[in-house]
Amino acid sequence: KSNPEGNATDTFMVTYSLADISQQKAGRYTTNIKYYLDRVGMPLGILATLRLEVEIEPVFNLLITPQDQKAGLEFRDLKPKEPPRISEVVIEINSNIAKRYQVNQNVYSELTDKEGHTIPFSYFTLRMESLDTKGTLRFPEKQELKKTDAALFVSDNAGSADKFKLIYELACPKDIVAGDYSTNIIYSLIEI
Repeated sequence: KSNPEGNATDTFMVTYSLADISQQKAGRYTTNIKYYLDRVGMPLGILATLRLEVEIEPVFNLLITPQDQKAGLEFRDLKPKEPPRISEVVIEINSNIAKRYQVNQNVYSELTDKEGHTIPFSYFTLRMESLDTKGTLRFPEKQELKKTDAALFVSDNAGSADKFKLIYELACPKDIVAGDYSTNIIYSLIEI
C-alpha cells in the first residue's frame, strides 16, 4: 500500500507455499496469478501475470512390515503337537495415482527346514484383518495357503492409500521333525 501521496518506495517479496499435498492426486496443476494496480477500490490495470505450475509426482509404494523383521516367513524351534504358531505382517500401500490396484501374494514353497523336511500346506493358513481398511480383503476368514499367486486385496474405486494385516497360522503336525521352518513369500502391487 502506498503512502497518502501515492508514493511507494518499499520493495517486497511474496512467497507462496503449498499446504499438505500428500492426499492430492498425482499430476500437473497450473494457475495464473494476476497482480493489479488499484486506486482506492478502482482497478487501474494489470501489472503482471504469474503463471504458477506444480507437478505432484506419482506415488505407488508397497510397505511390508513383518512382526519379526526377517526377509522370509520363519517359524523357529517347532516341535510335534505344540500349540499353533502365528506370524503377522502389516501391509501398507501409499498411492496418489487415483487408480484401482490390488496386492498379490506368491508363496514359493511349503515351509521347509535346512534338511529339506517340509510341512504340508494343509497345516498352514492365512486370514486378514482390517486396519481401518477402505478396500476389500480377500481372506477375512482363515483359509489354507497354496503354492500359487493369489490376490489378497483390492483397493476402493478411488485407489486410496490403505493398510491391512496378514495373520499366518501354523498348526504343528504330530509327526513333524523338530526344527526351524521357513518359506519365501513375494508380495506385489499392480494397477487394475
